[in-house]
Amino acid sequence: MISQELIYLCISSFAVVTIITLFYRRREIEKRYPFMTGMLIIGTLILALAPGNSARWMVEVDTWYPGFDELSLEVKFFMVLFGFTRRPFLI
Repeated sequence: MISQELIYLCISSFAVVTIITLFYRRREIEKRYPFMTGMLIIGTLILALAPGNSARWMVEVDTWYPGFDELSLEVKFFMVLFGFTRRPFLI
């Protein structure tokens, strides 16, 4: 399941990489790029650190993956790996 937090994290990461790339290539960085990136990072932090996320996460894990807490890291990794390859375009 793709959540808003994950989408904002990806967009924020892309914005940071874009600014670093422009800086590395010594290109002119418009003033709005760092401002927009800062706003994206602030929005990501607000979404990720919201107090209801941990409660929602526990309910979703119990609903969709009962017994997920007892699984080893290796089993969780293979669940994710083979879950995405089994149905790659269903989100």
